[in-house]
Amino acid sequence: MEKEQEFRRSWDACREVPIIEHETPKKLAQCLKWFSCAIVGLLVFGLALLSKTSFLILITFGNNQTEIICSEKKPTALLGIGFVLIGPSVLLLLKSTWKFIFKGATMPSKKTVFWVLSVEFLVALGAAVLTIVAMPYFDIVTNVMILNSVSILSAVFQVVAVCLAKEKKRIIMLPICSIFLIVLGYVLFAVSYLAFESSTQIKVSIGLAIVGTILVSVNWWENYSTLFSISFLEDISKDIAQSRNVVCIISSLMRILITSAVVGAFVPLSGQDWKSVKDGLETVVISSVAIQIASSALCHWFAVVACKMHALRLSFALPIYMASIAVLAVFLFAFAVPVTESDPSTCFENIQEKSIGTLLLLMLTDALKTLRSRDILVTKSTAGLGCLIGSALSWWLGLMLSTYYIWYLKIDRIERTQELFVRRMYEGAFLEQSMLLNTRFEIRKKIKEKRG
Repeated sequence: MEKEQEFRRSWDACREVPIIEHETPKKLAQCLKWFSCAIVGLLVFGLALLSKTSFLILITFGNNQTEIICSEKKPTALLGIGFVLIGPSVLLLLKSTWKFIFKGATMPSKKTVFWVLSVEFLVALGAAVLTIVAMPYFDIVTNVMILNSVSILSAVFQVVAVCLAKEKKRIIMLPICSIFLIVLGYVLFAVSYLAFESSTQIKVSIGLAIVGTILVSVNWWENYSTLFSISFLEDISKDIAQSRNVVCIISSLMRILITSAVVGAFVPLSGQDWKSVKDGLETVVISSVAIQIASSALCHWFAVVACKMHALRLSFALPIYMASIAVLAVFLFAFAVPVTESDPSTCFENIQEKSIGTLLLLMLTDALKTLRSRDILVTKSTAGLGCLIGSALSWWLGLMLSTYYIWYLKIDRIERTQELFVRRMYEGAFLEQSMLLNTRFEIRKKIKEKRG
């Protein structure tokens, strides 16, 4: 027996395990991996911060309490917001048209076209009404956090999906808590204004903002369309998957048309004049729009890279979650920076004479005027400030709980983008929310397996 073992060891080299130093290369590869993930995560975080900050500055330009842009030139800011809203649609239109010409040209059915046009009409109308009509009348804290409430319908769909899949009760509690927190945020938001403000315009803006966020939340219906036993939605989802290029062209054109119509109609209805745009469209607005569109596109690209690197939590979810908190901190930082009264925020004619640092500081302090003008801060109302902080925190936690599944999502390395995200493009005004809610809901695989 011993001779047989010696014979095997002598000729079967595969049984011999060579002694190779693995530790140093393995540790080096691990360090490089963590370094790459950290760099991509920082880029995602920084670009999301830049995108949201520039967008909220545009919203601030449209507020009547701010002074960087004079009241008669507010349509310039509204036009800039409109460009931000249609920016991703223009990019998607160009990309889909190129693919339509050189790759696929499958036409969708009439039923699919009608459904897509209806949904895109509601989403575009909700986004335009929320950002152009309602948000300029709110304070900066509300504007930073109210965008997180667009996840309400996704949370509702998740509750239904978990019930159909008969998952554990602890899983269904997360989207239920998300719904509760978002609704609580709505209530606290309304109370913080209605209990301390008497303006009719504020009351109208509150209603429009709530309706607008609900309409925008319809945008991610496709992520849950195959989870329910509804043949109509399943057929439309399959048809959209086969004719994605044409559907994207149709949806982009609808978004551009509706957004342009809302901007074009709101300016004269609000008593403003489009003639001021001819003289007022200068560097500060153009720069803000260009920065927002460029940073949003880059942030979306790096977020896709993070997912394909298998760094879903460290380089995608965590930076996106923290973006809203960081943006709020950036604006509140201006409270600690002294600004002399001898250097006031001037109107558009003199703003070009200021340095970049001074201009940035003026933008931040101008944004905080929307908060200082509120009665709850003037009267130092504890209840009002509690409602304001409570609504902001509730919306943020609601978004986190409605996208909890991202932390447990299992994806293959170098996954195809269409397998990671439902829609091809992000939303200009809802960059972080659109990327989180656009991530495919994992439970769909479990339901399909149970049906099979």
